[in-house]
Amino acid sequence: MRYIYTFLVLLIGSSLVAQNYVMIWQRCYGGSEDDYVRSIIPYNEGYLFVGYSESYDGDISDITNTGAAWLVNIDPFGKIIYDRTYTEIEYTSGRKLLKHDSGLYIIGNGGPTSHGYTGGYWFAKVDTNFDIIWQDVLGGSYAEDPRGGCIAHDGGVIESGITASPDGDIEEYYGSFDNWLVKKNPDGSTGWTKTYGNIGIEEGGNIIPTSDGGYLYVCSGENYLPGNTYCEDYEGGLVEA
Repeated sequence: MRYIYTFLVLLIGSSLVAQNYVMIWQRCYGGSEDDYVRSIIPYNEGYLFVGYSESYDGDISDITNTGAAWLVNIDPFGKIIYDRTYTEIEYTSGRKLLKHDSGLYIIGNGGPTSHGYTGGYWFAKVDTNFDIIWQDVLGGSYAEDPRGGCIAHDGGVIESGITASPDGDIEEYYGSFDNWLVKKNPDGSTGWTKTYGNIGIEEGGNIIPTSDGGYLYVCSGENYLPGNTYCEDYEGGLVEA
């Protein structure tokens, strides 16, 4: 199946009560192969979006035949200012953009990890020219699938999602798919990893910082024991934590 990026820009109408949003422009981005978009943020006077591209033509400037994370900077009217793919690590795919005073983070997945496995959590910190300051992949011998992330209190970054790996960088494994959090410090070193789950299937979720210096993580999964997530009176069902 062929995928393209499509952006719709909406404008508030004259009636603030009715909020009549109308489309003022739309535009498609990509090439002749599969292209996906995962995240978009305001950036300077325009926008940045990130995803994944397997295309070797069209709007892709940095050609890749294997597929890679694709970052695109557009102006307020959708015209491409700059784009690039990140191929230094194989099979990267951008899932979320996070902006901080210390730099711009791209989180997603990719491989291989330092253990020789593939498909882990990919972290990249880039400068104002979108060049890599540091990047890393953490994971194990099975699948890792990012679902969210946030800027950490110290200016680092946290990636959240699920893992099926019992080894590698995973500090504890309960079974099937577990919720897995990884904190990266601003300099690229690993701050901590946390696993939440049980012998059932976890679905992952998103994380936000809280005003008391901690974090709130929302996730869902099957309600079984043993593990470190369990809800009384919800035996065997899909629960939210």
